[in-house]
Amino acid sequence: MALESMQSYFGKGFAHLTTDLKNILTELQGLSVDLVDGDSADTNIAVTGIATDDTILFALGIDADNATAGDQVKDYTGNTSITSAGNIQTDVDTSGYDLVVIWFNKDGS
Repeated sequence: MALESMQSYFGKGFAHLTTDLKNILTELQGLSVDLVDGDSADTNIAVTGIATDDTILFALGIDADNATAGDQVKDYTGNTSITSAGNIQTDVDTSGYDLVVIWFNKDGS
């Protein structure tokens, strides 16, 4: 990975620095991490504060007691969606897993 000039992102003389950087930092303030219990496929799983316009960055399932080592940790990000305010669902069964959900709260609160 190479370092890139900030000028390409914020304009010559950093003309867009005050608006673009403010927007980036505001969104980063909305980073949230929650630990919730998994459930059956297509079942609402409560995630306090998540809204339909937020973005799920990562959904990690952890089942340390699983006898199959390859099933102790699973990436469910592609299987997870926000279905309504305060709820997510996975399209696969996550029963028995603790889900670590990392998401961006778009309004930054």
